[in-house]
Amino acid sequence: MKDEEFERLLKISRVRLSDDEKSRMRRDIEEAITWLDKVQAIDCREDPAYQPIEVPTRFRKDVVKKFENVDGLKKDAELNDDYIRGPKL
Repeated sequence: MKDEEFERLLKISRVRLSDDEKSRMRRDIEEAITWLDKVQAIDCREDPAYQPIEVPTRFRKDVVKKFENVDGLKKDAELNDDYIRGPKL
């Protein structure tokens, strides 16, 4: 990091530091930049792994049953073109 960049950073941050604090802060910032450069260098173009271990999905078997009391349901429900209108979620 150049001297003028560091001084500008201190100025826009509105931070006043002693010479000793400046040297420590500069060292910490340069170390953070080094680590960020290493993170940016990581190739992450592949799809991320959301789960480290592959877990098979277990599907249940759905059983379709005919609803017998359609007329009773229609009588008590609010209809919209033969569809039953449910509550807003």
